[in-house]
Order: sequence, then C-alpha cells, then structure tokens
Amino acid sequence: MKHFFVVNPVSGDGKRHKSLIADIHRLCGEKKLDYEVRLTEYSGHARWLVRTALSENKDIRFYACGGDGTVNEVACGLAEGQGGELAVIPVGTGNDFVRSFSPSGDYLSLEDQLSGESMSVDLVSAGNTTFLNMLNVGFDSAVVKTIASLRDKSRLMRGKFAYILGVIINFFKLPKTRLRCVLDNGEVLEGDFLLSAFANGKYYGGGFKAVSDAELDDGLLNLIFVRPCSRFVFLSLIGAYKKGTLLERKAAKKYVISKRCRSLSVTFSQESAVCIDGELSCEHTFDIEVLPRALNLSLPSAERRVELEIN
Repeated sequence: MKHFFVVNPVSGDGKRHKSLIADIHRLCGEKKLDYEVRLTEYSGHARWLVRTALSENKDIRFYACGGDGTVNEVACGLAEGQGGELAVIPVGTGNDFVRSFSPSGDYLSLEDQLSGESMSVDLVSAGNTTFLNMLNVGFDSAVVKTIASLRDKSRLMRGKFAYILGVIINFFKLPKTRLRCVLDNGEVLEGDFLLSAFANGKYYGGGFKAVSDAELDDGLLNLIFVRPCSRFVFLSLIGAYKKGTLLERKAAKKYVISKRCRSLSVTFSQESAVCIDGELSCEHTFDIEVLPRALNLSLPSAERRVELEIN
C-alpha cells in the first residue's frame, strides 16, 4: 500500500505543517514505506490530487492533514476516484469529524496512523458534491461567511478568535433562512429556520455536539431544524446544543424539529449560503442522499480496536 499525505499548509495556525512533514519523512523513511507528500495550493487541489493518484493506483491510503475542509476534499476525491481509503490527521481549527469517535485514538500519532485499520462509513451526496460530516444552513453558515470576510480584512482574524467574533456578530443579527424540505417518506417541512443541520457525524463548529444520535455507518441522515427565537431563548439553549442534550430540554420542544431519513430535497426561497464540512457555497436547490458505507476510513490502531469491541 502507498501512503499519500495531503497537507494543507494554511490549516489551523498555519505553522504545524513543517514539523508534521519532517516527522512524515523521518518515520516513513525508517519504515521504508512507499509514500508521497503533497501540499495543497488552492481550494479543490486536494480533491484533484486524490482523484489523479487513484487513476493510476487504487491501493492508496490518503492522509488528510488539515481541518474538516481538507478532510471533505479528500473524501470527495475518493468518491470520484472510486478506490483507496481515508485517514485523518487533524491539524485544523475545529477538527470536528474525528470527535464522532471514541477518545482512545491518537490521531496526531503517525505511528498509530500508519498501523491503522479500515472500516466502512457513509458518505452523503449533496448536489454536485459529497460530504462526510455535516451540512449546515442558517446561523452556522452565516458565522462561517462572517469569518471568511474577517479573514479577508485582516490576517490576525484566525482560529478561535475569529470564530468567537463571528458568533457574536451573528448573535445580534439572528439570521433566518426560508426553506422547504421534502423527505423520502413524503413528509414536507417548510418555513423560516434559525439554523438547520443535515448530519452524518455528531459534531461541528469546533466542538458543538449538535446531533448526538448521529452515526457514521447507519445509512441514515439526522436532521435538526431550529425555529426563530429570541436572543434570550437562544442563550438558554446554546449550552445544551453544545453538549448534545438539546432534544432532552423541554424548553426546546417549541423550537426544535428532529428527523431521520435516507434522502431529501431542499429548496430555498432565494440563493442561500450553505456550509458543507466547513466550506461555503451558495445554493438555491439540491438533493441530498446517503451513500451507505461508501468510504473506507482508516482509524488509528488503538481507535480501531475500540470500534471493533463496540460493534
């Protein structure tokens, strides 16, 4: 098997990639592995690198070295290339995808990653792309859009500070999105929503356990819709939303809708910002469908042992 490291040099604080690359060369050299290291140079480059490599060799493990956006790009490349497997070395800001697993795996240990074992997880098709973790609309995507704008204005606007500032700005706006969803069972959900989450994984936003009952390999998409509310109600519920206990709160029943499905169609009243695994796009309508166990995911050796024991 070839080991292919896709490194995003601007992920996180933009400083960790040099030491990571040095460690990759040292350890892979000691183990005399067939390996390659490539730095991404632009948005979509990781996707292209994976797809191109798979056109020549299907027996490759790709290590997504970056944040959730890098993980998403590598996953998309794997889906298009129809082969290989994904490993995640989380050196981004939020690193939410790996939070869905037990804390036993050391995702920053190259030794554990190189001896990792594969399991099959779901992918989700959304329009002309796919995602592995979560798609968000409304407040969450507005925060990401604000962060992108802040970063364009100042290089100092990075990491958690930029995220906190983005949340504060949108807290005062509480933006709403009007949408219409038709689920695979024919049920229709329509109206204005403060936020909507279409989840394969549990976490997003740097540790928000938004959809605590989501599973990456159950063939189902978990949906959360939050109706518009006052800032006071928003503040009273945000702690439960972060901890993954929102659906247990009686006060939330008035505002929160929770559903599961295998596919659905989404239409917005106007072109709206959509956040897919941390990356922004603008959409008017698209279809979403779970692709059951369509991706081979390599987990660090200790993590995989725990997963096998649980299953």
